[in-house]
Amino acid sequence: MSHAERNVKAVEAIFNEFTRRESDLTFRTFDDEITWDARPLNVPALSAVYHGHDGVRAFWRTWYDAWERIDVIEGPEHIPHGKQVVSWHRQRNLGKGSGITVEQEGCFIWTFENGRVVRAAMFLTREDLYRAAGLEP
Repeated sequence: MSHAERNVKAVEAIFNEFTRRESDLTFRTFDDEITWDARPLNVPALSAVYHGHDGVRAFWRTWYDAWERIDVIEGPEHIPHGKQVVSWHRQRNLGKGSGITVEQEGCFIWTFENGRVVRAAMFLTREDLYRAAGLEP
């Protein structure tokens, strides 16, 4: 299996684990010094750059606390791109307490070094994601 195939398999496993709100395998895949860039989210409580496992855990705790349900309704799509994997999916979230339904895209560039994720960058749209990765939308 090539590095690109292993990286895609790792992202698939991370994605599947997060949809179950689990994280054991994920944090074994993340480098200890991972950078998680969520600045594009435009959500004051979340739009920041997080560092290390504790930073990523803080991001996900805040994210999960906002939603009663998170359902993937389209995708996911994972594309190998050099040392990166470009991922996209569409989700429907039910707000905890508010009952408001929100549909949004989940867009990431996962950067690997030595088989571990060293950086994850989030984007608001598939077009922004593909443009940042240098791919055609």
